Amino acid sequence: MSSDRYAIIGLNATVSLLTRYRITLIDKAATIEAAVNVLAKAAPPNTIKGVYIVSNTDFQTCRRSVEAVQNAGYTVVELVETLRFSISSMIYNLPLNPTNAFRGY
Repeated sequence: MSSDRYAIIGLNATVSLLTRYRITLIDKAATIEAAVNVLAKAAPPNTIKGVYIVSNTDFQTCRRSVEAVQNAGYTVVELVETLRFSISSMIYNLPLNPTNAFRGY
């Protein structure tokens, strides 16, 4: 790999390259496959270190996104599920109000 470039496929099939700056290649592609084709032309697999896929959708859509990226030849693929982060942040911000039942009374 020749550089420290990463690709991000965001919500609405927006593709960006990250180096020292963020460069958006395509915004709101018609399909994830179309977004990956744009990425492959601008940054072939041997020129970037990895691809991050940001998703807040169902399992099948996430799977289709990962498969499209892998089929294009990218081997380092990370899925970032924003829904998990949202749920985790809500759980961690909950106040702990134990009841008597849990105090052993």
